[in-house]
Amino acid sequence: MIPAIWRRRAEATTTAGTSERTTALTAAGKQASAALGVIGAVGAIGGFLIPLAFSAPWVADPLSATKGAFLVFAAYYVLCTAVTYGVYLRRGRTAAHV
Repeated sequence: MIPAIWRRRAEATTTAGTSERTTALTAAGKQASAALGVIGAVGAIGGFLIPLAFSAPWVADPLSATKGAFLVFAAYYVLCTAVTYGVYLRRGRTAAHV
């Protein structure tokens, strides 16, 4: 989704067939790649923290820790879904421009 958003923004702000568009599309590709790198790094951290939170070796009641972790992560995923829907997927709306 990220490369498509950057590409669409570059196309919306330039005229087809111009060198300005070529430059904007190249820059959009580089920016999208950088964003995906950062997002991948954050995802890797999540791959470490989520299992750690579910196992919670430092608490006396592991079942309680697992339930709490599940509720926190589930609420976070619902929030992320709502934001994605509200910003990018609603009908009649376009991607947010920064």
